[in-house]
Amino acid sequence: MKKILLVCISIASLFFCCSPDKKSLEENQQVMLDSLLKECRTQLNSPDLANMAQRLRAEAIKQNNDLYAGYACGFTIMYYTKYSNINNAEDSIRLYGETAKEYFKRADHLSGYLRTEADLLRWEIQYQNFENTFVRIFTLINDAEKENKISAVVEAYSTLGWAYRASDSPKEAHDAFLHELEAIKKLDITNKTKITNLYISVFLELGYAALTMNEKDLALAYSDSSLL
Repeated sequence: MKKILLVCISIASLFFCCSPDKKSLEENQQVMLDSLLKECRTQLNSPDLANMAQRLRAEAIKQNNDLYAGYACGFTIMYYTKYSNINNAEDSIRLYGETAKEYFKRADHLSGYLRTEADLLRWEIQYQNFENTFVRIFTLINDAEKENKISAVVEAYSTLGWAYRASDSPKEAHDAFLHELEAIKKLDITNKTKITNLYISVFLELGYAALTMNEKDLALAYSDSSLL
């Protein structure tokens, strides 16, 4: 009986000793990911961003963390967007964009997925690549509205406005920016600086669209609104 009791005590001791070790390991792994993520954010304007993003992605894959792998691909997109003169930058942006979307999809992180799609579309618009762009934007809008992701709705309508403006359709661009404004009003943001910047941005976009439409009084009104 004494031997059985000692064995039970030994097993219990092993269980309670190992549990904190496992928890500690998971915490250390998360700390590593967070540290690499923070380092990527500090390197946004540096050529070292690509290497840091690769390190973050490698660690995320090692830990089977799709969310952070998606973040890593997002940083890589930023790098190639900034240094677009690099060979194969265009192909790399598309490749890492689609890869990031897949990671976010697996991580069930819809906001990250929608944000990446919006960023890719804006990049395509910037380089006048309009093939399937409008179809993808309207899909983005529908997905964002369906899931009630207001911040994604804001970005989607902003992207639609950019697309119409770039394709010389000021009236449609104006209407898209109006939808963006309505979405901004629904945002639950306590940071006054952030919400103010959003309003300033959309009023400036509306003003430019109105001016392009030769609606000078309307453009002036939007300009005044951006200063309030």
